[in-house]
Amino acid sequence: MITLLGVGLSTRGVADFELRQGRSFYWLADSEEKKAWEQVYPSAIWVNEIPSDTEAVIVSPGIPPFDERVKMCKVPIMTDIDWCFRQGLLQNKKTVAVTGTNGKSSFVSKLSHVLTENGVPACVAGNIGISPFDALGAEVVIFEVSSFQLHYMDFVAFDFGVMGQIRPDHLDWHGGFNQYQAAKEKLILFSQQVMQGDLSDDLVLKVAQAYFGVVGDLVAYQPLPFRMQVDYQNKGWLVINDSKATNMDASLYALRHYQNHKRVYLICGGILKEPISEKWVIELRKEYVIPIFQGESAQTMYDSVKKGVIVRDYSQAIKYCQNEGPGVILFSPAGSSFDQFRDYEHRGKVFQQEVKDGFTNKT
Repeated sequence: MITLLGVGLSTRGVADFELRQGRSFYWLADSEEKKAWEQVYPSAIWVNEIPSDTEAVIVSPGIPPFDERVKMCKVPIMTDIDWCFRQGLLQNKKTVAVTGTNGKSSFVSKLSHVLTENGVPACVAGNIGISPFDALGAEVVIFEVSSFQLHYMDFVAFDFGVMGQIRPDHLDWHGGFNQYQAAKEKLILFSQQVMQGDLSDDLVLKVAQAYFGVVGDLVAYQPLPFRMQVDYQNKGWLVINDSKATNMDASLYALRHYQNHKRVYLICGGILKEPISEKWVIELRKEYVIPIFQGESAQTMYDSVKKGVIVRDYSQAIKYCQNEGPGVILFSPAGSSFDQFRDYEHRGKVFQQEVKDGFTNKT
């Protein structure tokens, strides 16, 4: 039997698959996780340590390598994607894996769109939030793979790999940039062919043509939620919800889109994944930027930039902007959401509701 370590989307996907196969499995989780999920998975055998007859451990990728349960493990550790390959479920499909620091989710979504629009049925899976066991109905499966997943991967074999640029991220989890980079570069070993470059629209189209012989475009593509999403626009106001920007590079990328505007309120803050860079400080000190800091890193960001204001929540941030006058409100946190929210989508929805309450409802 296998043991699932931690409760997340990835381990729940494996649990659902094992149940469909009529197989029992162990589940090692903390008391709160067990309490929340034991009614959903009544046939799971909940344990406090990895049983001796465990064949393999399927880990929830958010669990770091320095976790004691990982360090003490004596059997192979793998991800849900490894287990999907091990079951032979991807044998007759083309597989693409995409990694990089920024732009992974958009890239895999765009590539899936281009292929499907041109007669090659494709779907996305992996770190984008879809279990590989729920993505088997298409001819091509496009995986978004994170550095966490790549760290644990050992039993995968992708047909094609796409490697985006690597910048500092998740350094606490990995133990440093060299370890983070090494995890990312494992994709090269796991892929028969690899293409590298910025995860841009141009690269999407190049991959579609080079790997699949498809010549397409992105004219009809609909962006992912909470990535440069317009939440409100009226009477001199433009409110952008970029909750998916979970590091500084992603936030600066968004900010540069509005550098020609007279006034840009940048609402940012969360759990920092990296030290505050000089580039970040320089950009936020520019005259057109009005920084508004919120969340766990608010004070640290304010102390570094020495400009802007600290607010308690998004409602107060929006009221501050309204008092100052019309402009662009760019919600681009530059940090992870786990200080206050389940994930970036939860954070994005909360901000979206605050915008509705502060602008739309009153209008």
